[in-house]
Amino acid sequence: MSRSKKSKKPDHRAREFIAEANEEALFLDPPETYDAAIIGRTSGSFPVAIYDYQLLIDRLIDIEELTEEQAIDHIEYNILGSIGAENFPVVMNQLPPDDDDSQK
Repeated sequence: MSRSKKSKKPDHRAREFIAEANEEALFLDPPETYDAAIIGRTSGSFPVAIYDYQLLIDRLIDIEELTEEQAIDHIEYNILGSIGAENFPVVMNQLPPDDDDSQK
């Protein structure tokens, strides 16, 4: 699949932040697509990258030119299917906003 014009050189600060805590931490590739979805790292003895689920969807739509359904299928099959492997990143879903908070 061809790259969209929205693709740009990745910022490796997130990878460096995680690798300084765990040299064996794994990342999703290519960085141009996935690094912008890194939102942090886990704590503990062997920290790994944390990716935001919705940002992964957005990146696959914008960069890889997938439909939302294709992006979700890709994440569910190719990424979430590997979670639990040693040093593999985790993917989190953010808690939806509380309806009461939006009215304040």
